[in-house]
Amino acid sequence: FSWFWWLRHATSATPAVLGMAGLALQVILLAMVYLLARTWLSVRGAAVATAIMAIHPVRQSHWFWASTQIDALCLVFTVAALYAATRAIRPESSRGWYVALAAFTGLAAFAKETAFALPLAVLLLPSVGSRRRRFIAFSISGAVVLGAIVWSAVVLGGGGRAGSLVTSQGLQGALRYPIQLF
Repeated sequence: FSWFWWLRHATSATPAVLGMAGLALQVILLAMVYLLARTWLSVRGAAVATAIMAIHPVRQSHWFWASTQIDALCLVFTVAALYAATRAIRPESSRGWYVALAAFTGLAAFAKETAFALPLAVLLLPSVGSRRRRFIAFSISGAVVLGAIVWSAVVLGGGGRAGSLVTSQGLQGALRYPIQLF
């Protein structure tokens, strides 16, 4: 919702502007996918992975439909959070990557509830680094997602699926049955 609010107030929000915003999101997403893929793949492998992401039929609606821009926005923030996590897990990294991980996780979680699976993805990243740093990254993303769920329930009055689950079953119910969030 905030994406469309921003587009409406920052631009004229004509169909052309919405189309250009969708294309801009796709370019940013593909750049982020390339950066993330370069963590594990060669230049050629990362380019192939990015090309597959660009031409895959499931992703075609994100290029042209304004209503699916929320999915693309969430995906941009999710991929950015995963990239920040891969950098934070490295032994030589600075603590700034943990801050970036928290920020991108929060943005992804507020963009769409599907980002609530992000802590699990962080935990399962195939990256070098100590278990301690991986657990710290998992804990940070998990705390941010939990904060987004509580924010949705308390401040927004239960708006969204996660917020309605917390208000109807309590925080304990949301933690006991995470599959209901999706």
